[in-house]
Amino acid sequence: MKPEFIFGLSLSEVWYNYFGNNAPFGIDFGLEATGTELVGMTDWADSEVKNLATGEEIIKTRIAHTRTHMPPIVAATIAEYIPTERNSYLTKMGHEGFALEDYNRGYDFPFAESFINVFRIEVFQPDKKVKRCVLRYLWHFEWNYEPWLVSSVIYDGAKDKIDVSMDYLWENYFPESQETILKHKQLLDKQMAEAKSKKSSDASESLETAFDESEGS
Repeated sequence: MKPEFIFGLSLSEVWYNYFGNNAPFGIDFGLEATGTELVGMTDWADSEVKNLATGEEIIKTRIAHTRTHMPPIVAATIAEYIPTERNSYLTKMGHEGFALEDYNRGYDFPFAESFINVFRIEVFQPDKKVKRCVLRYLWHFEWNYEPWLVSSVIYDGAKDKIDVSMDYLWENYFPESQETILKHKQLLDKQMAEAKSKKSSDASESLETAFDESEGS
């Protein structure tokens, strides 16, 4: 489990920038640097499955397909690239957050059906008045059946890949993307303030002109 990552953003800003449809800083874009290519992704839609195994109500779901370059230990014995289908389920966390539960199933390579990688991301905003969100991340590996000859290769390869990917997100992608988002917000706030000031100034000038004209009539 990675330590919590703290965003200096509101819950809606984190959702829009990292998890929503067409999110400009979707996590899959960050994973490209670690060798995982996003092949395609659907928009969030209503789910036929209504609840997770925990009983949590599913709000929306989407499907993504990725292609991952594997570590040498896996590439040498099983496959250099592993295609994966990811089913993501969105749930609420009270009124202050949301959670994503991702089920990743590989296909078209030896022993693809033997395991599932399950990821859970939780994001919540402790205080609605403060733009500060906490992101938590958990991962667990599930065997459907365990191929005893290569089970250690599969598990160790998966763990190594996930550790590298999460380290990159925490140490590089999240800090750098957040800095870009905050700079863009500052620029927009400045432009809006200038536009508001100009509008106020124009209104004052119009009032002065109208007053002068009325005085002269």
